[in-house]
Amino acid sequence: MVVASAFIDYNHEIAAYDAMKFKEKSNCFNDVLQKKDTINEVYVLVIGESTTRNHMGIYGYYRQTTPLLESISNELFVYKDVISPNTHTLTSLEKVLTLGTTENLDLKYQGNFLQLFNQAGFSTYWISNQNPTGIWNNFIAGIANSSEEKFFFNISNGKSPYDEVLLESFRKVLEEKKKKKLIVLHLMGTHLMYEDRYPKSFDKFKDNPITKFESETAKKAINSYDNAVLYQDYIWFSIIDLVKKANNKSAVLCISDHGEEVYEHIDFSGHTETKGTKSMYDIPFVLWLSEKKKREENSLIFDINRSYSTENLIFTMADLATLKFKKLDTSKSILNKESKFTKRIIFNNLTYDDFFKE
Repeated sequence: MVVASAFIDYNHEIAAYDAMKFKEKSNCFNDVLQKKDTINEVYVLVIGESTTRNHMGIYGYYRQTTPLLESISNELFVYKDVISPNTHTLTSLEKVLTLGTTENLDLKYQGNFLQLFNQAGFSTYWISNQNPTGIWNNFIAGIANSSEEKFFFNISNGKSPYDEVLLESFRKVLEEKKKKKLIVLHLMGTHLMYEDRYPKSFDKFKDNPITKFESETAKKAINSYDNAVLYQDYIWFSIIDLVKKANNKSAVLCISDHGEEVYEHIDFSGHTETKGTKSMYDIPFVLWLSEKKKREENSLIFDINRSYSTENLIFTMADLATLKFKKLDTSKSILNKESKFTKRIIFNNLTYDDFFKE
């Protein structure tokens, strides 16, 4: 009976995502409004993969893994206490990109933030280096299909291309003569296998890393992971630089779908839901605003010490683009003056702040 029930639930998930993946609109957002503006605007969401902030120099890691981001640190809001709701791509992004939450997951079928921006009059783009096929990836591709234009570069069964493969298409999208744009870039980031995520020119860290786990396997994994973070620093910086050169009213938000354990707390590298460590939930949340956006934005609060879970990201993205709609919950936006701390549930109804209390 348990197996049969699981099979029925699985097929329900498949059917539900198939039903929504061809839709660019949702009834939830029929009432969406945006503040009137005559200036071209661009909002970019960069979704890294398996990146814990605990291995990023800009977050205090002992190695200089983010030198380019640190070179523009005066332009960035680097949020210190943001987590992912889950430790796998599907279980995290089905909340991060939709109205769904841990407490009410079925809301994910009602609307996603691509639909929200579509109905606010934005041209929407999804540019991905993730493979769109497979049981789990089909779900994310289903959400991606709500965008007006889609670009998938990782379509073979071989080694994934490096994330720089997205940059040329991203540059061309920025040049398109559209007044309002939302662009999502879904990277391979620092996903296993770490050594496959960066070209040889980024093979910098080769000495013994600081770790309580002394096996050669641990040392190799840490060095490879840190090199992958170094390469992602280059990708994130390049994305921000291209947006900066486009000279629009714009914002770039860089996050990761979830974090990663790399021989920090336990003798293990990777991510797992049932035995999750703090590093599997601790993610970067790095926001860049153009000068035009900074000058014109006086209603948002940029408090980098706010605690937050990205399962409520749709409300933050709405605030960032000054969108209003009936289901908007300003208390769940990290940028809103009405923001309130919300329990950050991770698994088995446990909260991050209780489970990982220091």
